[in-house]
Amino acid sequence: MRAAAALLLLAAAPASAELGRLKSPMLAADAARAALTPAAQKAVAGRTALPSVDCIDLRRSYATRIVDNRTILWEQSPRRLFLNMPPRGCRTLAAYRTIVTRSGDSRLCVGDMARVLGQQGNIVGQCRLGRFVPYVK
Repeated sequence: MRAAAALLLLAAAPASAELGRLKSPMLAADAARAALTPAAQKAVAGRTALPSVDCIDLRRSYATRIVDNRTILWEQSPRRLFLNMPPRGCRTLAAYRTIVTRSGDSRLCVGDMARVLGQQGNIVGQCRLGRFVPYVK
């Protein structure tokens, strides 16, 4: 199911530059969890972080949630979700706002732009997505 330039509702947030320098995937996962906001830590509580990935398959995602002004979650099942923290932050993110992305296929990848919409549908900001960290139960 390929949709050229399909609009997708999504959400976004920042990641630490230190994570890219860590060699062990598990050390990177531990560092990623330590960098999470309290709201993001609560959202992934009881889950295990796996090594981050560059892209996620949007056909498998059934929900997107803005956790706070730094964190977005894509849920693929009750047991698996992906956390994204835009590397440069996204101060216009808020739980009551919406994220829109444009994708040429069914994947969302590092560097893709997310536009933040206000309550009346106007664009209030934008941010580039970072790496996706899977969390599993």
